[in-house]
Amino acid sequence: MNLTNSLKVTTAFSSGYSATYGGKTEGMLSVVLSGDVSTLAKDTVPALTLKSITYEDNMVKVLFNNGGMLDYSKYIIYNTYDSDGNAQLPVVGDRYAAVTLKGFDADVLYVDLTSGYDVDTDATHVDNPTMLNGDLLAAKKSLSVSMIDADLTVAAWSADSTRLAVAGPATKTGFAVSAETTGKDALAGLTADLFFGSHDGSSAYLLSASYSKDFESGMFTVTPHMTFDYAKSATLPEFIRPVSDATKVTFGADLSADFGIAGSLSLTDKITLPLPGDMTYTYAVEYSNKIHDLFNIESVKVSKADGTEIASPLNLSAKVSGSTTMDAVSAGYDVTLGSVALDKVSDEYAVDIHVKTGYEADMVTVSGDVWYKLHAATKDATNNLGYMVTVSVKPMDKVAVDLSLKNFSDTDSDGNYFEETFNEPADFLYSADVTYTPNDAITSGLHLSNATYGGKSFYWNAYVKGSVSF
Repeated sequence: MNLTNSLKVTTAFSSGYSATYGGKTEGMLSVVLSGDVSTLAKDTVPALTLKSITYEDNMVKVLFNNGGMLDYSKYIIYNTYDSDGNAQLPVVGDRYAAVTLKGFDADVLYVDLTSGYDVDTDATHVDNPTMLNGDLLAAKKSLSVSMIDADLTVAAWSADSTRLAVAGPATKTGFAVSAETTGKDALAGLTADLFFGSHDGSSAYLLSASYSKDFESGMFTVTPHMTFDYAKSATLPEFIRPVSDATKVTFGADLSADFGIAGSLSLTDKITLPLPGDMTYTYAVEYSNKIHDLFNIESVKVSKADGTEIASPLNLSAKVSGSTTMDAVSAGYDVTLGSVALDKVSDEYAVDIHVKTGYEADMVTVSGDVWYKLHAATKDATNNLGYMVTVSVKPMDKVAVDLSLKNFSDTDSDGNYFEETFNEPADFLYSADVTYTPNDAITSGLHLSNATYGGKSFYWNAYVKGSVSF
């Protein structure tokens, strides 16, 4: 290793310690420790745990992480993420080490799936240890060949069928190979995935290919599309993306047209042919037009759900919106008609109305939102109205006061307030935060609220937090 003589140390009052030595060009070594250093008794040494060690230069990156891995590739040690980028699945293993060879666009991975049983002895042959036990070895490489870009991943393991660390001796072995390819130049629009996995003698495989490309001519755009799926499922460890039985072909051609001030029109369609099975159809016609800032037709859509009937049932959905800004004041609204069968609009309608206002000045920012659910199923309810008011005041430098008042519980992760039940207007929830930030290193504050316990109890806390680097 050739390290330059620069050193950076970062500490946090309660999270731990990290040190970085060197520079990326000549080589950089980083060590991260963790532990609670906020409650130490006088003259005691903090108990810190090694989190990671990283060495990186312009040719190689070597990482040891004393924790599980979130994801590695699309099919092998995979994960899924919500709209905010939060992982939906737990980490894999107890610790891992990875080596990235930058010049070859490749890396090698070792994951320790269990804290014990790394070397196990065969009961009948005591001199023959089993080296791969509760472990996973993998490698991946990106390459470009002619008109195809591909990401290749291979892995072998000794593990049980769970995603988390193996609890004891692992007697089941397996391996997997995957390739995700993307076409370019003359093959642009073509993608294909190939996967084969085997675990404890059970095998799964998948071949999935799709093609979609836009062809423009004047105001019209035509997009032919086609997919092919051929797959067989099997029981694989949970760190391998599951494969579902499938043999089907889908195809269609979408059309869109931009008529300028007259608006835009689009036609989407898809025909699905399972093998064997009945052919199903999906199609939709959608119109949109920004007539004025105060009246914007975002969508008027008639759609056909999957089904063997070509013409029915048909669903209707729509959304209009508008907004305006005058100096420091802004206002806007949107009205949404949820998808409903055309022949049942009067009986099953669900209209969601949202009105928003705001005021912004040098020291004060105010925003107000009102939601109303005009739903056929709850038209006689007393809790279809929701509101929220927030006020942010900066009375002086480094001091901020934030106030909030609302009459409903927190929204879900998708930001859909209408899926929440609005409380009675008298049962409002409030919160107040006062923060003081004297410098970049320290922040102190006071929090008051009854929202934590749904309006039933008053809650408060005060805090001081900070960080420093040198």
